Amino acid sequence: MATGEWTNWSRIGTVAFTGVNGGAATVGTAGGAVPVQLPFQYRDGWFFSGGAEYRWNERLALRSGIGYEISPVSDQVRTPAVPDNDRLWVSVGASWQVFKGFTFDLAYSHLFVKDPNVNITAASGNPWFNGSVSYVGTTDAHIDILSGSLVWRFGAEPAPKKALITK
Repeated sequence: MATGEWTNWSRIGTVAFTGVNGGAATVGTAGGAVPVQLPFQYRDGWFFSGGAEYRWNERLALRSGIGYEISPVSDQVRTPAVPDNDRLWVSVGASWQVFKGFTFDLAYSHLFVKDPNVNITAASGNPWFNGSVSYVGTTDAHIDILSGSLVWRFGAEPAPKKALITK
């Protein structure tokens, strides 16, 4: 199994907030009011993965896979709130058919995230720089995902067995 996905994150751009009167929402005093905007400026994202499934027996299926995700968040727009970066996915899982029509699925993924740098300064060009507060740092990021599900299928007929034809 394999997949490639593209996500149109660049479409977000800069989000400008609208006030209750329909005009731009602002912060500050009337003389020094500035519009409220979130300058995301993300790139488009990509995800590529491959995996395999092995049917151990009629009731148990085992899965594993690996994936690579290219983050839409670049060094130029990264913030501490979203310290995203490229990541490698490693996943394993299994499906166990408890009885006909009822299956238990379990999966685990670990994401190795490339340690992201955050640089919000006048020199960095990061659009989150507000003219007075700078932030420079690194993060140590990783993600663990554990998921389970019970699947109950009803009303589905089993696939018909092919008849053996001899001549």
